[in-house]
Amino acid sequence: MPLNNSCYTLRRFAVALITCFFTNACSDTTVGTKSFTETGNFTVPGIPLSLGSLSTSFNLPVDLASQESYSDGDFDYVTSVKVRDIVFNIAESSNDAATDQFEDGNLDTFEFVSSLNLALQATVDGTLQTVQIADLPMSDPQIASNTSTLTLNVESEQDIRDLIEAPGGAVIVVSVSGTNPPDFVDIDATIRFRVGVGFR
Repeated sequence: MPLNNSCYTLRRFAVALITCFFTNACSDTTVGTKSFTETGNFTVPGIPLSLGSLSTSFNLPVDLASQESYSDGDFDYVTSVKVRDIVFNIAESSNDAATDQFEDGNLDTFEFVSSLNLALQATVDGTLQTVQIADLPMSDPQIASNTSTLTLNVESEQDIRDLIEAPGGAVIVVSVSGTNPPDFVDIDATIRFRVGVGFR
């Protein structure tokens, strides 16, 4: 092969390689982030309906991808979704005798909790996938503080975009261990997400 044809072929290959590199780099690059919040609630049954040790779970639906600003046209696509923080609070209704027929007159707290584990579940490409996103181990000092607010340890670098955007939606499975509370406890959950965005 003549030398000039060889050089021409080499230059074409180099141009194609560089173009491919920059195209892929742009499509994978996060140029900004947006914050989103999801809320939910669940009730832990207490005495007299439940006795002894507590080991149960609750499902909190996550509808982040359906929020209007999740794909409002300000950017071309979402590059990542990560959990920023998760906070549980004793709801006001938990101490309301009008809504809690077993209300014992004492302020409800998280004293009954010994540990918490949160996992995100969704069906992706026909397969149920589960990813742990947060926990509260037995050693956490919040457990012994008789508090009405719990801030969970979050897997903040876990990218959960595929589960969040699953066609059937996603749920957070809250697994609670401890002892049954003296009356029903209503819990409000606030989950904040950090969403990476990019442009084509």
